[in-house]
Amino acid sequence: MLDTHARWALHMELILKPMPVEAPNPRIEDYLGGILNLIDNKQAVHFSDKKTKSMRAVDYHVDYELGLLFILLHYADINLSDPAFEHLEKGVVRIEEKREGEGIAVSTHMAIDLKSRDPSFGAYRVLLEDVTGIGRTKLEPFLTYMMRLLPRMEFSLDDGKVRKFRSVAELHGFQSVTLKEDLSSGVLSGIELVQVGVAGSEYDEEGLLKEERRAIKLDVEKKLPTEGAIELINRVTGKARNNGFSNMRVTWRRDEGKQKSRAFGTHREDVSDVLTLGTSHMRYDALREQCEQEIRADVVENLKEVLLSQRKQ
Repeated sequence: MLDTHARWALHMELILKPMPVEAPNPRIEDYLGGILNLIDNKQAVHFSDKKTKSMRAVDYHVDYELGLLFILLHYADINLSDPAFEHLEKGVVRIEEKREGEGIAVSTHMAIDLKSRDPSFGAYRVLLEDVTGIGRTKLEPFLTYMMRLLPRMEFSLDDGKVRKFRSVAELHGFQSVTLKEDLSSGVLSGIELVQVGVAGSEYDEEGLLKEERRAIKLDVEKKLPTEGAIELINRVTGKARNNGFSNMRVTWRRDEGKQKSRAFGTHREDVSDVLTLGTSHMRYDALREQCEQEIRADVVENLKEVLLSQRKQ
């Protein structure tokens, strides 16, 4: 369920790769006009699962002066259950049935910095509002499909022959915040230790079984300051390593209520520099709808502020 006045934005990175690989590195600037035309002509839509799901770009805004692109995306799924509403005092539930051809729909704003983070190849900072149903696994095929709809570009080989190429899109989480920094605005709540691939088992004296995974979950009952939390995690990491646990996961709750977690190997001597996926929390005075119909100016301003601050890092 989405908050009516807030959104989290995930810090990501868009990488364009050429097909075939010997082609030059693609630049998003070369595709911008074509992408905007697809949206204008309502062709920026990708269907999946026998046309029971769709991802489409419905609106955009380009800040040409700053080099920023904002796209409003819709995701709809026919397979999801009809939404239910319950009266808080009476407990009466009302089901709102979907009509023929309709799917449960959500929307998200995606912001792309058109200035490449690394001039040597196409790597662009992205902010994506965190909305259930719209993530990297659905966006990558959608963006690559859009590229396929555009005319192929040409490049010359060493022998002078001209060939054509297209681009594929990859989205990666941008690891920009250390665990210590993230914990500074949250509270450590749990630690999970994981032991993988242990030969033999105390439950099998005849050697017929092989233990694949053992996990121990530890709850943190006391609120600790950041330094204390890092010290505790380091102490547990060392003991876990000595007892044969190769991996661990820590969980903490941010001040805004969002729970986060990060997994890493117990081989680390100091976990304070473990990188976590960068996120930004944004609040809005005006109501946020589950599926918005057009680009919102207040969302654009918030995302713009974060993207421009990232350029300085």
